[in-house]
Order: sequence, then structure tokens, then C-alpha cells
Amino acid sequence: MNFSTKFKYANILSKIFSKFIEKTNNSVLLYHSIKKIDPNRQSNLDVVDVDSFLNQIKILSNYKKFQGRLTSLSSNLNKVGSISITFDDGYIDNITNVYPIITKYNIPITIFVCTELIGKNGYLKKNDIEFLSDQKNITIGSHSTTHRKLGNLHISDVREEL
Repeated sequence: MNFSTKFKYANILSKIFSKFIEKTNNSVLLYHSIKKIDPNRQSNLDVVDVDSFLNQIKILSNYKKFQGRLTSLSSNLNKVGSISITFDDGYIDNITNVYPIITKYNIPITIFVCTELIGKNGYLKKNDIEFLSDQKNITIGSHSTTHRKLGNLHISDVREEL
């Protein structure tokens, strides 16, 4: 990555993190996939490089403005200025790349899993979800059955998805 790209990336990150410094707003950081990204490939908003994620977690853990603000999603509404971290879809890298980092830094997260994706290529397996659900800082939630767009469905289909 050249200097200009790194500078733009750092500028974007600093703007994002500056929003979380204010202690009056509750925030949810939403991720999908965390893995090693080839710098020569086009970026994808759903994928964050594992080194970038690690740096973000280090900032949230070590910067005193964030101290005591990281909380589980279920506690987010009860604590002014809280920051919660979630992951959508249940990608396999949630256990291979995310789990070691959040364990090291004692960060609570919620992983929302699509039940029909369980065990498919690139997604968590049933035993992975069972393992993660037994960990003290991890909550598993539902992200629907098939990941269909709920806004396009009849209410009975929405109920079925949820």
C-alpha cells in the first residue's frame, strides 16, 4: 500500500473513531469478515484486513477515552456512551481470526448467524458455534434463516425468516 493510500485510510479511520470519543452516544461497530487481504486486490466493505482489525481493537482497548465503554450488545442500551461490536453472517474467520484477538483483549462481541449457512464453505460449523457460545465474551444471535431481504417479503415470510 503506497503512502497516499495509507494516509487516506488513516484519515477515514480517525474520522470514524472521533465519533466514538463523545461519551454521549451509544455505538455499534458492525463487521462481517476479518481476514488477511491481498493489498493488490480491490477492497470489499464486508471484509476487513486482520491487521487493521487488530489495530482497531488495540485502539479501543488502550485509548483512555474508550476505557470502560466496550460492552455487550445486550447491555448497550443501558449504558450511556457504550460501544458494542457485532459480526454478521457467521463467517469461519470469526473463530479463526476474531476469537483470538477479542480473547486477548477481553472484548465482548455478538455474532449473528444465518442458520442455513451453518456448515457451508466459509461459514461456521455447528461445533464452532457451540464452542463460541460457551465463551464468556461471546453472544450468538440470529441473523435470519436464509439472509433474504426482509423488506421485500410478506410479513408471514418475515416471521419465517426470523
